[in-house]
Amino acid sequence: MLMESAAVEPVPPPPAPVTRSAATFEQLRELVPQLRDRAKAAVQDYPRSQRLDVFGAILERAEALWGAAQDQAADSQGSALALAWDAVACYLAPVLWPSEMVFIPPPPPETVDRSPGFFIDAKPVSSDAFAAFANQEEGWRWPQDLQGLAPGDWPMVHVAYFDALAYLASQNPPQRLPSSRQWERAFRVMREDQRVMPLTAAPPSITEDESEGEDTEGGELPTRRAYPWLHYPENPFSEWTATLSDGTPVSRPGAPTFGDELLTRSAYWTATGKFAFESPQALGYGQSRPNIGFRGVREVPRTLRELKASL
Repeated sequence: MLMESAAVEPVPPPPAPVTRSAATFEQLRELVPQLRDRAKAAVQDYPRSQRLDVFGAILERAEALWGAAQDQAADSQGSALALAWDAVACYLAPVLWPSEMVFIPPPPPETVDRSPGFFIDAKPVSSDAFAAFANQEEGWRWPQDLQGLAPGDWPMVHVAYFDALAYLASQNPPQRLPSSRQWERAFRVMREDQRVMPLTAAPPSITEDESEGEDTEGGELPTRRAYPWLHYPENPFSEWTATLSDGTPVSRPGAPTFGDELLTRSAYWTATGKFAFESPQALGYGQSRPNIGFRGVREVPRTLRELKASL
């Protein structure tokens, strides 16, 4: 009689290799509860008079992004990790928020075109601040075109591209110029959400006497005092960006170099209460103008090493 052969157990497939994205995501999964607690504690530390509604909206965005990241984890590790880092940026915002800067949050999770969150100066760098830098740093001086003018709270002008870079690199932590895209995105966010203001500034207060035009869809037309980062067509003011005139970022080795031009950007409220962007203008990196200044950007940690160093 033939003996029945013993059933052979199927050999399970080898476990899928753990990708770098998956490993990073798991480490972020472990850190998120700590980040959430730190964010909530930071919010509680701010006086009630300072704009806690901004924090509430940012933390809601963090939770939405983190939830979407976990939903994506099984299907697309790359997408999940991008959403997770965006959530981390929102959790860190109340913890790291620098004075006199604005946090531009990453877009909601349903937005396909992802853009990391970042901090940006609420106002252009002042001549006061640049004068202090020039006095402390060897090799830098007050521009010849401004001789006879005392530094003050007015925007620093007559600065070339590398002047702006040197000032921003001297900050602690170092900052950089915004890209043209970041600059425009920051202004759009500040236009659409009047809560997005530096925490040390008072809320906008516009009286009937100060109103300079028709009401807009987002409220009354703001004045220079209430929205100092907006510029008006009768007094155009532009700012340096870190984007070359062909639209590419200043990232190639040695750039910018001889012949390169960079984009400067400007935005303003029109007389009819509409928000408008000037067309980007190209300017040689070694040139300066009496109506061109700059502001800085501070990045939010985007690597595990940077994240752990910030905690």
